[in-house]
Amino acid sequence: MSSASFAVGALRRAGAAFERGKNAFADAERVCRFLTGRLEFRPRPSDVYVATYPRSGTTWVQFIVYLLTSDRSMGFTHISQVAPWYERSLALGTKRAADFESFASPRIFKTHLTPEWLPAVGRAIYVERDGLDVALSYYHLYRSYLGFRGTRDDFFDRFMDGRLQYRSWFAHVDRWRAFSAEQTDRVLALRFERLLVDLPGAIDRIARFLGVDLPDEGCEELVRMASFEFMRTHQPQFDPLTETQLDSGQVPGAFIRQGRAGQGHAEFTPSQKERFEAVRRTCRPAGAREWRIHDFLH
Repeated sequence: MSSASFAVGALRRAGAAFERGKNAFADAERVCRFLTGRLEFRPRPSDVYVATYPRSGTTWVQFIVYLLTSDRSMGFTHISQVAPWYERSLALGTKRAADFESFASPRIFKTHLTPEWLPAVGRAIYVERDGLDVALSYYHLYRSYLGFRGTRDDFFDRFMDGRLQYRSWFAHVDRWRAFSAEQTDRVLALRFERLLVDLPGAIDRIARFLGVDLPDEGCEELVRMASFEFMRTHQPQFDPLTETQLDSGQVPGAFIRQGRAGQGHAEFTPSQKERFEAVRRTCRPAGAREWRIHDFLH
C-alpha cells in the first residue's frame, strides 16, 4: 500500500470517528435539553397529550382536538404553533418550558413518548392503528423524509426488529394499552380505523372525554374541517417540512397520504403477514426493553 493510500484511509477513518462522536454529542445535547425542560415544565390538569406510535393518526387527532378547543381559525402557519410536539420542542430547544406557560388552557401536545415519560398530570388520547398499515405508512415517511433508500422488505425487517425511531410498535402499543386500562379516567383509547368509518362519532367521543359541548349548529362544518380532504388542501400547515424548513432532498407534500385502512395487508407478502401475526400473538416483540429517552429524540 502506498503512503498516499494509507493516508487517505487513515483520514477517512478519522472522519468517520469524528462524525460518530459529533452525532453522539448531539444526541446527548438533545437529551439534556429535554430532561431539563421536563423538570422545568409545569403541567396543568387540563393539558391534553395526543399520543401515538408514528403514522397512526397523530396529526389528524391533534387537529381534531384543536378544532374542538379553539375558534377553528386556520391562521397558524403550522399546527405545531397551536399544538406543539412536546418532547421534540424541548429537545431541539425550539420551545422551553417557560414558553408553554403562555399557551391558553387546554394546552394540546403531540407526543410519541410512552406514558412513563409524560407528566403525571393531564389527560391523554392514545390512537392505535393496524400495525401493518403503520409499517407501510412509516416506510413511505422514511423514504420521503428520512432519506431511507432500502426496499420495502428491508424496512419491514427493521420494523419487526424495532430498529427504527421509537423502536418496537408492538411494545409501544402494549405499554399504552396497559396504561389505558389502568388510567381509564385519564386516557381515551381510540382506533384509527374507527375514525375512518365514523368520524362524527369519534369526534363526539373526544368531545365528551374533554368535557367540550358540541354546538347544536356547526357540527357539519367541524366534521368537514376534520376530514382528510380538508387537511390535504392545507397540506403545508401540517407537513413537517414547514415546521423544520429543511432542504435536504426530501419530498414535500407527502405527509398526509391516503388515510385508508388495509393497505398494509394488501401490499406485504403472506409470509410477512404471518411473521407479523406470530409476533403480535406472542407479545414478545424484539426491542421490547425499557425505552431510553434517546429512543425518542433522534
